[in-house]
Amino acid sequence: MRKIFFSLVLIISFLIQEKIVNAQIDSSDIAKSFDFYNASRGSLVCSSKNGLELCKKAYSPSIYGVITDSPALAIKDNNLPNAQLVSQGGSTIVRVSSINGNIVEGDFVTSSEIEGVAQKAVKNGYVLGTALEPFQSGSPNEIGEILVSIHIHPETSFTDERSNLLETLQEALTVPILTPLAALRYLLAALIVSLSFIIGFIYFGRFLRLTVENIARNPSVKIIIYLTSVISLVLICAAVFAGLYLAYLILVL
Repeated sequence: MRKIFFSLVLIISFLIQEKIVNAQIDSSDIAKSFDFYNASRGSLVCSSKNGLELCKKAYSPSIYGVITDSPALAIKDNNLPNAQLVSQGGSTIVRVSSINGNIVEGDFVTSSEIEGVAQKAVKNGYVLGTALEPFQSGSPNEIGEILVSIHIHPETSFTDERSNLLETLQEALTVPILTPLAALRYLLAALIVSLSFIIGFIYFGRFLRLTVENIARNPSVKIIIYLTSVISLVLICAAVFAGLYLAYLILVL
């Protein structure tokens, strides 16, 4: 009986201790030190030409990670004057707002125009990860904290009419630091867009010239020439839009 009692005491003590330890950890990732002044736990940080800074743009393509106080494991640099730990993966506490609507478990979250604060993602663009907890607030100015599974990537599952090639290209131009693969994608997309317009203008010019010449030579069949010309023009436009769509797929996939 005494052995059973001591065993129960040990099990309960272990569970309580484990709960306390887990409560102190706000990130399951291996965090790294960066020189960052006056930033609170859960703030989103983005990469820039001058290093890391608090994110202040919605759907920022330069999202880097989240500031954390107590990660599961940390790589600290004691030489940094204002060292802050930044997590880039795992499950991490994140500061959020309902500026883009209440957040439910499973929603994608992304950066917002509120400095360092995440919001619900409702259109295609770069996201921070997936919410593991809900957040509801009647005021968009109220800031809370939820657990988020960090997985920074461009999300294309939303069917938003505002998402278009020009918007994607604009976001691409704001990325301060590009990996070689990302740079190649943007280069290929720009090349395809340029070739599409150049080829379209060349064939459109030839098409107009041939149409005028054919009508001048055979005025009696101008209706047939008009119909043929319209079909040719539609095919040229389709080829140009196909090139634009291909460039869009290269950027977002």
